[in-house]
Amino acid sequence: MSKHVPYKYKLGYLLRRMPMEEYILACQFLPKLCGVSKRTFRNWIYRKADSNILIPGEHLIKLAKFFNLSPEELLEEPPTTAEIAEDWEEFKNQHINNLML
Repeated sequence: MSKHVPYKYKLGYLLRRMPMEEYILACQFLPKLCGVSKRTFRNWIYRKADSNILIPGEHLIKLAKFFNLSPEELLEEPPTTAEIAEDWEEFKNQHINNLML
């Protein structure tokens, strides 16, 4: 049995909440807004959370503005400030000695 991996972005959820006519139009409009193909946009919708491939920042901002959200709110599991601070401290501790050489 395979483990369920959630999606990286909430795009599918947000689109499915729209009335059907708007959903259909949005699925045509949003790729044009971002200047990408429909296939690329569809890949963004179904991108798994464990993927290292990201939506480029400028496109993420456009999508967030369309849905009246912050770019961070489009992420299913945004990193916390504490996680980033912990990663930073770990990185500094691992690399500080190299700077002293």
